[in-house]
Amino acid sequence: ETRIRNMDYGVQLNGYLMKRMIRGDDITLFSPHEVPALYDAFYADQKLFATLYELCEQDESLRRITVNGGDLLRSLTVERQQTARIYLMFVDNVSEHGAFDPAVDPIVQSNLCVEITQPSSPLSVIDPGVGEISLCTLSAINLGKFDEPWEMKPYCRLAVEALNQIIDYQEYPVLAAERSTKNRRMIGIGIIN
Repeated sequence: ETRIRNMDYGVQLNGYLMKRMIRGDDITLFSPHEVPALYDAFYADQKLFATLYELCEQDESLRRITVNGGDLLRSLTVERQQTARIYLMFVDNVSEHGAFDPAVDPIVQSNLCVEITQPSSPLSVIDPGVGEISLCTLSAINLGKFDEPWEMKPYCRLAVEALNQIIDYQEYPVLAAERSTKNRRMIGIGIIN
């Protein structure tokens, strides 16, 4: 009832929480400031997360909000179906199938569409050399302009070269975004039409 209209929401889940929601079990929400090890395990180690989560549920000293998992799942799916403004990121799938080792560089955030999954780290106001922000450097090829898929090859090569040059050419809002983008040089080319 109190949602902000026209705001996109990114929700991160894992297999453990999904199973609990499907069964209709309760989901207990904790502040990441009170359970930092649980927060870290959520991204880096799913087995450890499940163990710590259950221990945290037993610890009566921790502040919490408990919601019915079935109700939460229905709320997420209804909101997604009616507004298309909720984007789900399954952190265990991103970690298991991504390009980075979750024990070394866990993926803790992404853009809403989860097109890019790159490591990030907190920024420092005191030291602008600290932190890492991932940016989307994306393009698309209009499939409707080609009769055969192989005809796209030179245009895909051109898009790769253009995106690669944009990484060096563009201005960045903060040093952490520039450093991450130039070091990792992650690009994406999709298909439209």
